[in-house]
Amino acid sequence: MNITSSQAGEKEKAAEGKARAKLYQSLERDIARHQQRLAGLFERLPNNEAGRRPQMAAITLQVCYIKRKCQLLFMEMSGQEKVSFNELVVFIDELVEVARRGGMNCTKVCDLQGELSARRAAIYYDFLGFALEQVMQNDVRYALIHMFLDDGSLVMNLLLPPEAVACEMDGHFTQAIESENGSIEFSTLDESEVISVSFPEGGGAGCLISTLWRTV
Repeated sequence: MNITSSQAGEKEKAAEGKARAKLYQSLERDIARHQQRLAGLFERLPNNEAGRRPQMAAITLQVCYIKRKCQLLFMEMSGQEKVSFNELVVFIDELVEVARRGGMNCTKVCDLQGELSARRAAIYYDFLGFALEQVMQNDVRYALIHMFLDDGSLVMNLLLPPEAVACEMDGHFTQAIESENGSIEFSTLDESEVISVSFPEGGGAGCLISTLWRTV
């Protein structure tokens, strides 16, 4: 091996090490942030049984969400660049089941094959988990999650009832979207409040679109 090849290999290893360190720091920040949110949910637990049910469901969802979000980040840290739709759908199904146990009529429609980037999968899951937690705390009674392909784009729609009110994104989520050259759009679809987050793929040849909703 010549010196040039050796130096190139060392630079590549150094770059990989920096990438893993960055992901590890991201994992630590995520865990700390979610633990803080979880503690806040426990602090706000009502004394009456009727009021505790949606809050306990939100706590259960947050625990499930933290577990799977860490798993997605560990995938990235191990060098896994892609996640299958089947894996992501399994994670989403868990959130849907928790929402149903909390009394929400939550439905997911998805029949996709193939893969997407692990980073984008983590962002999708981050948004969906946060959105469902918020709507459960605000006693929203139904949600429809629809994932489908549309003209070379992956679309995830989360439709909520007309009383839903869109609001500004949390700064963390905004930064995560912008770091992937994504954008956020607000809209209404058949009297449902929607927030659309889009990500360009392959220099604009396609995009990944995640849609979520938050109450105020």
